[in-house]
Amino acid sequence: MAGGFVNQLGININFVDKEGDGKLEPGDRAYLKVNVTNKLKKSSPPVKLVVDVLSQDYKDEVEFGKVKTKKIKGWEIQTYQIPIRVSPFIHTGQLHIKVKALFGKKVIAERELLILVMGKSEIYKR
Repeated sequence: MAGGFVNQLGININFVDKEGDGKLEPGDRAYLKVNVTNKLKKSSPPVKLVVDVLSQDYKDEVEFGKVKTKKIKGWEIQTYQIPIRVSPFIHTGQLHIKVKALFGKKVIAERELLILVMGKSEIYKR
């Protein structure tokens, strides 16, 4: 069933932080703004938005919420927010993530993003 709409959805993601400086910092109230676009005129079933942390050294320092979409009508764009929790001990660098739209276990759409991280401490795993 999923094979019929594999190319039907598109994803656009932006990092949003309360300070508006585009940097992820300890204690930040930040989220990913995800636009899910149905590129065809037929409706798409709901999908789950999941974030994979691709930067191995950040896997224990950030956590992303999960979101389930509603049914997406033809040519419709829906916007969702995925909250980000940050360790108070996060280190400086670049966080590489991938947002995936899943129908069951099938990836329907995906997009990658790099986020600049400004840690408060340079004390890092030795």
